[in-house]
Amino acid sequence: MARSKQWVNLPKDDKFKGDGIDTKADLGPVKISIKFKNGNLAGFRVRLDADGGGNIVYSAAERGRNANFRTVVAGSATNMGTPKCRLTKTIALPAGGGNKYKLTATYRKKEVVSGIKVEVRKRLFYQIMHMKDQTSHATATLDSAFLDTARKFYLELKKKGADAEVPLIHNIDDADATHNSFIRGCGAAYELKDLHPYSFVVCYVRYIADMATESVSHELDIDAPSVFAKFNWDAGSVTIETRRYLAFELEEVDDWLLSATCTFTPDGTTDTRDIDPSNYTVEVDTSSKAFTYGGRRKVKVTFTSGAVRRSLIGRTKGKLNIDLDVKVVTGWTNGFAYNGINLIAIANRVRWRNMTAACRQYTLNHEVGHKIGMTGAGTGTSPDSHADYYHQSLPAYAGTNHSGPHCKKGATYTLATTSWSGTPGCVMFGANAAYDAGGTEHASPPEFCDKCEPMVRKIDVCGATNLTNGFQTSLDDY
Repeated sequence: MARSKQWVNLPKDDKFKGDGIDTKADLGPVKISIKFKNGNLAGFRVRLDADGGGNIVYSAAERGRNANFRTVVAGSATNMGTPKCRLTKTIALPAGGGNKYKLTATYRKKEVVSGIKVEVRKRLFYQIMHMKDQTSHATATLDSAFLDTARKFYLELKKKGADAEVPLIHNIDDADATHNSFIRGCGAAYELKDLHPYSFVVCYVRYIADMATESVSHELDIDAPSVFAKFNWDAGSVTIETRRYLAFELEEVDDWLLSATCTFTPDGTTDTRDIDPSNYTVEVDTSSKAFTYGGRRKVKVTFTSGAVRRSLIGRTKGKLNIDLDVKVVTGWTNGFAYNGINLIAIANRVRWRNMTAACRQYTLNHEVGHKIGMTGAGTGTSPDSHADYYHQSLPAYAGTNHSGPHCKKGATYTLATTSWSGTPGCVMFGANAAYDAGGTEHASPPEFCDKCEPMVRKIDVCGATNLTNGFQTSLDDY
């Protein structure tokens, strides 16, 4: 008998049919029915055997904490002596992708139904979106990362719905208002609400960057009305360099300058005098940039004619102090998956330049991995973990900026310097690269490592589990 595929994580509902799923019988538990002709008390049992080698085996601990990691048989045990009745048993197969089974029904120790062969599959759905003026990218490498027959990854990711355009947000920062606008925009374009909690959205955005305030102070000794090589106090300017890159050419409104104060203190006195803001301007020095679309660290303060001289009021020497509070970029994010909302954001640009195709592939696979529960901690509904699992909440990884559960294969964390080094060997490493002792960059791969491989096969993506993990809230609620 030919082997059939059974998509064990999906319920028996017509809306999931298509793309290889022909009938509702292909969904959820397998059903076996036997018809009894007479009224003799009788019953039947079901036996589940591995059909060949290579099945992933769940540990006792896994089976104990998640019913979807074990075989569950339900249904009437006997006909209770009723003639001409039909008994049905349902067999919920373990979630292990690619596992192959042979089911046999026995009556009075004789096989009455045999040769039913099934192969476990799982399926989720996703919709692609992009912000206005941004580009969506191909997802073939995403699909193949989770449906990899050579590694027996049988989690099918099916793209559905339109590639929808959502309003442009120039930068997704850490402000609640920004995230609320982004989520609502994606919610308005969401077409897969009927497939919840088995569907998610991947939206390509412009930038994802965090910002903070940097205070910059600059002091100059002046001797008016001298004219220096780099400064004419009658109508001159001074250039100040910030420690981090300015939050400029990043947002819709470049409100990088938070405050500016210029004062003059004559030598030998504490009589500090403010220079009226109308007598100087503060702007970004745009004469050069570090990256394709920006990257500025120089601020130019230009004084109008006589501004400094008027503040001297008879004094010839003193100190000019310039104090600035500016908004700077403190960190970049390639992408993120919301913890409880079925939404993933992938940046098209990072650090004022286009994200490379290789980095984007890693980022997309990584974030979808998070969405389905990787890297598992070995608790709750998760498969058993492994020695390379790490999380920022663990004392050994305090201070890392990698947020969430990850895999450190090939990389080493130094607690004293809160830094990573080595050659990452898994897509679930928390950054797109690490550096070795010689300063050479080693990119994270787009594939799961051998230690995470069993997790990917074992992972449970049924409705109840999804609702406790990354699919708690559907975008259609916004």
